[in-house]
Amino acid sequence: MAETRISDCPKCGRANVVGYRNDGKEIADGIGAGYGALVGGLVAGPLGVAAGLWLGKKAGSLLADSGDGSVEYKFKCPNPSCCNEWVRYFPKVK
Repeated sequence: MAETRISDCPKCGRANVVGYRNDGKEIADGIGAGYGALVGGLVAGPLGVAAGLWLGKKAGSLLADSGDGSVEYKFKCPNPSCCNEWVRYFPKVK
């Protein structure tokens, strides 16, 4: 389930607009896993691919979790006459 936050639209004032987390963790996991599998395969063959895949995914997760302690949430106003999109940052919850 995606993490959500609530904010008011800065353009039309609609209250309780739901925003969704956009932290890029899935992308970082995929890039890390792909790079790890490539390097592992070149260095150690088939067993290196499996080990590199696992290590790369762990490295990608660590990189995605590091940062300034805030998480980006994207909002889109559901009001048909507004449709404003904005971003707010909230503190990261452990």
